[in-house]
Amino acid sequence: MQDETPRDSEPVNPEVHHEQTDVDVRAILWFTVIFVVFAIVSHVLLWFHLQFLIRAERDPDLLPISLVKGEGAKLPPAPRLQPFPAPTATGASVSPLHSVPPHDMERMRSEQRRRMESWGWVDEGEGRVRMPVDRAMDLQLRRGFPLAPGAPTTTAGELSPAGPDERPPAASEPPRR
Repeated sequence: MQDETPRDSEPVNPEVHHEQTDVDVRAILWFTVIFVVFAIVSHVLLWFHLQFLIRAERDPDLLPISLVKGEGAKLPPAPRLQPFPAPTATGASVSPLHSVPPHDMERMRSEQRRRMESWGWVDEGEGRVRMPVDRAMDLQLRRGFPLAPGAPTTTAGELSPAGPDERPPAASEPPRR
């Protein structure tokens, strides 16, 4: 180990020296204690404030008094897509939860399916009826589909006169060669 005393060959400056302590531990401990106490007091005050707000929300006497006459619950403008609580004839309130979108959608689809698979009148005065989709497709296939005026007549399996890759010439065009 080297000796800490200065040697004769080293210059000595009495005004220059090293620091005797690195950190003031006492100041750091006081800062930590004050910081923790402040944090605890702040959290306790916030908890009391939260309890006050919860009681104020539940207590009707603490609600603000308004001079405007309340109209009760207002319904949104029409069309209302889902029901809202409303008093019935007996005075009971109907819950909006009895009709929810998934149940409404299933009920609507079953009604549409029933109408597509059954016979019924659309307009009895005009003689228009509703029939099952399968039966309507069979009738249409038997009757055939209407052709556009001037369209060439073809049977099933027969190609048009223009060939499979060409479109038929229009009435105003001369035929291609």
